[in-house]
Amino acid sequence: MPKRTGRATRAVIIFAAAFVALAVAFGACIGIINAVDSASAVVHLDGVKLRRGEVNYLASRYKATYVAALRQEGVSGVFDTEAFWSSAAEDGKSYGEKFTESFREYLSGIIAANRIFYQYSNYTAKDRAAVDKAVSECLTYTAGGSVEKFNSLSAKYGFNYGDFSSAAAYLYRAERAKEMIYGKDGSSLSSFPEECEEYLSEYIRVKVIFVRRFDRLTDSGDTVDLTEAERAAKAEKIERIREYIENGRLGLDNAMSPDAFELFLRDESFSDSGESFLDTGYYLHPSAEQTAYFKEAFPEVYEVAASLEVGEFGEAEWESDVAFVYRLDNEEGAYKNDDNLMFSDFYSDLSDRLYPETLAAIGEAVVFTDLYGEISPLDIPMSTGFRISFATE
Repeated sequence: MPKRTGRATRAVIIFAAAFVALAVAFGACIGIINAVDSASAVVHLDGVKLRRGEVNYLASRYKATYVAALRQEGVSGVFDTEAFWSSAAEDGKSYGEKFTESFREYLSGIIAANRIFYQYSNYTAKDRAAVDKAVSECLTYTAGGSVEKFNSLSAKYGFNYGDFSSAAAYLYRAERAKEMIYGKDGSSLSSFPEECEEYLSEYIRVKVIFVRRFDRLTDSGDTVDLTEAERAAKAEKIERIREYIENGRLGLDNAMSPDAFELFLRDESFSDSGESFLDTGYYLHPSAEQTAYFKEAFPEVYEVAASLEVGEFGEAEWESDVAFVYRLDNEEGAYKNDDNLMFSDFYSDLSDRLYPETLAAIGEAVVFTDLYGEISPLDIPMSTGFRISFATE
């Protein structure tokens, strides 16, 4: 992941500061949030609180997610056992220490997200109905609709049906809070061009000449073999481009130039690049969904593109195909082009980037009471059941 730079981070700090200021002013009339019950609150912020049973539920589910993530990363021997949790990770810390720290951050994030939710909204009857529906569905598939059976199943994890129901409401509000700040799929971020341009600066922009050396695709998607003459013509131009690129690397005359590259790119008898990205080129970012699709389809091209500096040319080759790559400067405001598929997830990705930082900034004020010290998240068994999911509108 590219390193964060100043402006986007500043946007998070500005938002968090403004949020805290609003919270102070709003605190006197936030009656929908109960005052902190210091006798039962384990974690809290401005009246938003989690109790022990709720924390136990969250710990059991978070541990299952954490273990699954470690396995996906290729860590071997990952089990919910003392032997594994006491083993050392690459940074020298034990996996148990890392889990405990991560879970504490997770709880802070949930509290911060709920605080944001209440800043922007009330917990309405519609919200309650959505949570009740999700909770009821879990009760049905977990315990056949029996609260008594549910409680017997959940007892070893340290929570009951009431704790589960309350924790579900916290998770629901946490999901909704992100959209309240950034809009659906991050759409509100279009009003923050400075932050968008900062994120755009992390993209690399390339133009690519794709060349099929032995066949071509028709408009209907069929494959047609090239004639010997067509193959020879393509081979000659491929060698010419290679010579131009090599001359440029050696500082010789007759080197590849942007204008020359453009001529080859638009030569329909040679280039198989199609029309979609001739003008804009491809905008690539390691965290963008569309980039992931591009990387999966053309891994060799992506690798070359990521290695180039602005103004450089490169070549990728695989099986019977070859591609020539040119990296050029990004265009200001390029992300605003709704027709460019490479930016279809731009605002959503940016909101995914900013949201955890926003939660972390607000979460610095979250209070962990002495009761939290009595809980050992590591000792709570992981649960692969009791899943909760909310219907999307």
